[in-house]
Amino acid sequence: MGLAGNVGADRLRGDVAYARRSRAARSARKLLAAAANCDQIQRALQSYLGDRLNIPAAGITASIVDEQLLPRGIESQLAAELRNVFETCDTARFAGGNGGTDVAALQEKVERLIDELEEKQI
Repeated sequence: MGLAGNVGADRLRGDVAYARRSRAARSARKLLAAAANCDQIQRALQSYLGDRLNIPAAGITASIVDEQLLPRGIESQLAAELRNVFETCDTARFAGGNGGTDVAALQEKVERLIDELEEKQI
């Protein structure tokens, strides 16, 4: 491996925030692929946002969209879709089961949102 490969590997080992950001989408997609319900889909989104923003995933709610993402320049439509995912998952959790939510469609939506956020390089 050349010098550039060593620099990248060194950065991954030495910079936790960089390592989390660089692996965020791949990790979230694995969680999404295995998700069988809304709670697991929400955890995948929380994991992605936590890694991209370098904050604990467990504390991520819809409010993070306004507090962390809007100031970083994401469009209001994308922010609204992210908030909607959190609200849909919360409603399903409190309704029991998936609350009538189409899990496959929600997985696809979150996958698309992750793709859009990756393009924006939040």
